[in-house]
Amino acid sequence: MQAGSALGRGYYTWLERATVILVLLSPSYFGSQACKDEFLAACNAVPDSTQNDKLLLPVVVTSLPWKYPNSEEAVGTTPRIRAKLNQRNCYPNPAHGALMDSPETHMPGLLGLVNDVPSKKSTAQGPKPAALAGHMAPPIAAPPPAMAVILDEDIVRLAAQFESWKIPKDEAFSSAQKLHCDGVRSIDDLMELAEGEDTPFDGVLQSEYGMKKLSSKRVVKGLEAAKH
Repeated sequence: MQAGSALGRGYYTWLERATVILVLLSPSYFGSQACKDEFLAACNAVPDSTQNDKLLLPVVVTSLPWKYPNSEEAVGTTPRIRAKLNQRNCYPNPAHGALMDSPETHMPGLLGLVNDVPSKKSTAQGPKPAALAGHMAPPIAAPPPAMAVILDEDIVRLAAQFESWKIPKDEAFSSAQKLHCDGVRSIDDLMELAEGEDTPFDGVLQSEYGMKKLSSKRVVKGLEAAKH
């Protein structure tokens, strides 16, 4: 789906196919009405937080100004949203910081939670081994769970802008997420970041945000064009 497209009827059908839904929380996440709608739709798709065949997991990606995601002071939350959050544990535990505070520590735990959810095509006993030329063939591995990730709208918009500058999609999203963790919410924020650097900004994008040389130069060129 293209960033900025209208959410038509049937948009949320992708939630029905997912066995794992990760809601990537940031301070501005619930400030977006579209993100609120997606979160509530995800809760409807996984109404029971104790079921083991589907997982809806709020992931605290960047540090929040409030203690817990369901705090009353959380920007944009409503009593209904806070009640839904209260029914589910978030990851990481707020006492242990946010995901991007220490990704090397928290990411293995997140992957463990995802992999604990059985695939829709797997069975409780697993597939039976097949006989082949008098030998037992190795068991067929169950496919990984289908996973859906609900992103902050700022990340989606920033990644879409990068893609418009001919940056590969995967690189655009990963760089947008890293920039978002540093408080970059828009192209204007990116311009301010570039103007505040004493070194060439394309080098900063490469060393700090994982962009390739060609992509970083395209961002610098795009920012220069956006000023005029």
